[in-house]
Amino acid sequence: MNKPEFYRCAFIVRGRAQAMINDLLLAFAFAVKSSTPLPREKFIEEMRRQIQSMVPGGVDDKTADNYRTETLGQIFGMYYYDENEVAQISPRTLQYIETEDQVQFFKNICCKLQAPSGMSKEAKVFVKNGIKIWPVSFLLKVLIIAKDKYNCTSLSKKEINFFVLSNLNALRGIVSPEEVVEQLDVYRQKRIPVPLDGGSNTSQHSNELINLCKYANLVSVTGDMVSLNSSEMSDIQIILNYQVKGNWFDIESYDLEMTNGWETLKLAWTKHYAQLPFSGDNDSFSSKGGRWTQNDTETEEDDFEEIPKVGLAKEPKTVNQVSTKEKINYKYPELVKIKANEIGEVGEQYVFIKEQKRVKSTHLKELNRVKRVGNTKGLGYDVHSVFAGMAKNQSESQKAFFIEVKSEFKPLPPNDTFIANLTANEFKAAAQFTDIFYIYKVFLVGPAEYQKIYVFSLRDPLSKNHEGLKIIPDKDGEIYRIIFSRSHCEEIKYA
Repeated sequence: MNKPEFYRCAFIVRGRAQAMINDLLLAFAFAVKSSTPLPREKFIEEMRRQIQSMVPGGVDDKTADNYRTETLGQIFGMYYYDENEVAQISPRTLQYIETEDQVQFFKNICCKLQAPSGMSKEAKVFVKNGIKIWPVSFLLKVLIIAKDKYNCTSLSKKEINFFVLSNLNALRGIVSPEEVVEQLDVYRQKRIPVPLDGGSNTSQHSNELINLCKYANLVSVTGDMVSLNSSEMSDIQIILNYQVKGNWFDIESYDLEMTNGWETLKLAWTKHYAQLPFSGDNDSFSSKGGRWTQNDTETEEDDFEEIPKVGLAKEPKTVNQVSTKEKINYKYPELVKIKANEIGEVGEQYVFIKEQKRVKSTHLKELNRVKRVGNTKGLGYDVHSVFAGMAKNQSESQKAFFIEVKSEFKPLPPNDTFIANLTANEFKAAAQFTDIFYIYKVFLVGPAEYQKIYVFSLRDPLSKNHEGLKIIPDKDGEIYRIIFSRSHCEEIKYA
């Protein structure tokens, strides 16, 4: 087999704000929602204003516009323009706002990504050179074959770049994933160095595709090594089954030599790319629920048991529902996918049960005051609790406080910037209860098998003492987006 011919196939534009995506993606989604539908020029102005208001440290007009066009538009497909030049929010973004499932969002992107496409201005050159590939599917097949046939559990980023994403014959479909892995193995066996420099111009397109797969939880990245995330094989197979034809979007049917040919192609592509791969199915690629459960135990009097949180299959048993010495034995044969709207429920249930446990450990008589009230209309918060062991004296321990839970499912741990969207009713409750109103931001991170949960509490979110905290109302005054950082809140580490 001949040495691979290197061809830098920049099928992904160089996106801006990549370092902030893990933190700000939800805020960007709501910015798009509040800015659509609007005519193109008004949309550009409104998005520029919103991006500048939310990016830490601020950005100039040009940088804000680049964030919108390159990252939010071309890479993430969060909006598109219709035939009347009116900006519309994409179904992908609407689904993400509904589910707050960041992993699902990126799986949908990976499933739709093809080359050539209308994302890169080099599309005409790609067509001329015979490039036609599903890059995510090809990469996943290479990782599967390397693991199954050669016991190779990970590949370096350089190997992926050279043998897969910049291999002209692979990009043209002339060599198969099996042949690519065979050639890669020859290089490894003979200890032949990968003939690539480490410059960003050489590796940018490859690294950004790997990042998309990482955000989608399809691969794990440790240093320079990339490995298949075996816990996601069911969704990986869905992507492989979807990407079986040459390309769903036929770029060759557009005459790029005609006047406005590129503009016509780009308009059609962005609308195609913004759609969900399985239209109308909000549960496709939905993330699996995790487990935070005690072992089966003989319960003591006035005890309660934590149950597996698996897509909220069952409601928790509280102290008043469990009889003395009753043996509780919850069993689930497999993990259940969290459906649309349930991620918020999972976070709320987690906080409720952990608050019960916290109060019970120091002030058992106050336990019945810990209540889950999110379904009660008009309250504006999800959990009613008491300070108990968090207070300095007995009278303060009996004092109530109110928790509004906001949850997200993410592939990576949170960094420094957090987003919470309050409804008008929740905003009113925050203004009414001031320093006894808390936002608990819950992050469910990683696949269910080793999921970690992070909780951060923001007390009195409307206080003027929170320097740098931002409150951005939407155009209708129905949603108030609160952007805050670790410095504004406390990490809650439940026992």
